[in-house]
Amino acid sequence: MESVRSIYQNHITESKRKFERYKLLERKWSLLRVLYFLLGISLLIYVTSSGIFQLAILLFISFLVGFALLVQRHREIRYLRDFWQAMVSVNEEEIDRLDLNLTKFDGGATYIDPAHSYTSDLDIFGKQSIFQLLNRANTIEGKSRLASWLSQPQEESAILARQKSSQELSDKTDWTTSFLAHLKLGDHTTVDKSKLTQWLAREEQVYGRKLYLVLSILGPLLGTLSVVLLSLSIIPYGVFGIWLLIGVGVVGLRFKYASETALLLTPSITLLKNYRKAILHLEQESFESAQLQKIQSNFKQQNFLASAAIERLEKHLDQFQNRSNILYISLNIVFFLDIILLYRMEKWRKQYRAKVAEWMDQIGEMEALVSLAFHRHTFPDTVYPSFVKVPKFEGVQLGHPLIPVAKRVSNDFNLGDTGRCYLITGSNMSGKTTFLRTLGVNMVLAQAGATVTARSLELSQWTIFTSMRNQDDLSESVSSFYAELKRIKELLGLLGQNPPVFYLLDEILKGTNSADRIKGSEALIKQLLAAHASGCISTHDVELGNMASEWKGLINKSFNSEIKDDDILFDYQIKDGVCHSFNASKLMQLMGIKV
Repeated sequence: MESVRSIYQNHITESKRKFERYKLLERKWSLLRVLYFLLGISLLIYVTSSGIFQLAILLFISFLVGFALLVQRHREIRYLRDFWQAMVSVNEEEIDRLDLNLTKFDGGATYIDPAHSYTSDLDIFGKQSIFQLLNRANTIEGKSRLASWLSQPQEESAILARQKSSQELSDKTDWTTSFLAHLKLGDHTTVDKSKLTQWLAREEQVYGRKLYLVLSILGPLLGTLSVVLLSLSIIPYGVFGIWLLIGVGVVGLRFKYASETALLLTPSITLLKNYRKAILHLEQESFESAQLQKIQSNFKQQNFLASAAIERLEKHLDQFQNRSNILYISLNIVFFLDIILLYRMEKWRKQYRAKVAEWMDQIGEMEALVSLAFHRHTFPDTVYPSFVKVPKFEGVQLGHPLIPVAKRVSNDFNLGDTGRCYLITGSNMSGKTTFLRTLGVNMVLAQAGATVTARSLELSQWTIFTSMRNQDDLSESVSSFYAELKRIKELLGLLGQNPPVFYLLDEILKGTNSADRIKGSEALIKQLLAAHASGCISTHDVELGNMASEWKGLINKSFNSEIKDDDILFDYQIKDGVCHSFNASKLMQLMGIKV
């Protein structure tokens, strides 16, 4: 069976070959455009200097039509060149994720919230984060959708629908890669989208007014008639000159407004083009998942295709962005191009303004699902968890997805009855905190609809709460100990809610002396057990393990180490009972402290 890495490498090789092909073809067409332009201008000058003005007019019109077709074909080739370059990039990024080289990926800094119940402690966002590992979205909507799935509780029906959709998409790797490549070419910054949004929100100034409807009809009719009559010498140049003066006056009516519109929409042309390509790609595919079919129905209906609608606007914008071109200026005066294009674009806006935001939102939804699908495809050893109604968490060979496979040590964990507190003792660096994060991260992935790093995982829905990284806040004069107490207060406020809370507390009350820490920890554990809350607490205080004899719901687990000569050996395997092997003294000796 071909490995995932070799699949991506083969795709890269093939995509590079096609990129080089279209790169060479694009250069040829660039040269052809230049030669065509020079030949056309030379021929026009020669014919005009010969005094054959009627022929010069016909040649000029033919030249414009031919040049427009040439430009269109050149743009298509350029797009294909850029598309295959994007295909290379998409596949290279998957190899980076396979190797956990995540530094160049967006960490979702926008979504970092230190006060969140678990995202900061579990590295959901930021550097070397779950978001970097999972996210393939290029649009703001796609990133925001995925971020919400990772940070907000989800209904079980929504989770199962995402599992089904992403499983189907993970088997359509060629389709999903192309979908991402189309969107990768666009500039999806807030700035460009805000300009498009501004234009969509504007009131119509041309469409809906009889004067401009008449002008948009008369312009091309009378303009064409005047050019034909002039070329046949039926009307003198003076009459044609009067028509040009009329054209200047008509264009001047909305010249400022046309310039403002061009300023708003010119940056959106590439954005719309790549959205259209992605939407067309989506419209042409067949899906079995009800969720994917629903997304597709927003773009494709019996007598409607969103891609065709966007293409109409795109063509108007392609012409409109050439307003400073001498050819456009000439045609604008003769045929009232500004009025025609403004009228058509405003008509489009009135018809589709409410749908554009919906289209972008649904593209974002598809990107988020594609992200889940690629995660499954790139990491085929991950599995979809199964959900049950009764409170449960039972995982076999759970591992942390941000630890390389060669270094990863997996563990089983079975919560058993609800209301249990697993007290995890262990020496320094033995794996206690990593184990807590492994549980938390896989719960987050499961409840987002993604595959988890495990052989199997069966769970119910949980409200995840962590307290691991409590830091001083000098701006509010808050110590790390007080910050931890505030987190614990939040946890106590969640007890009894639905879904039930699953807590992960690392080294509790570490900011105070030993006696107070043990006393406070005992009180907290008793309160959590009395409330039938479920979770895990890691600690160095092995004395707390004695509580298991009087509190049935307290289960002792441990991570141990072994000292051989000057080496400290870890197996990172969770074991039953309290830890009795500690290494702090040895670590201090190795650091030069005479113990």
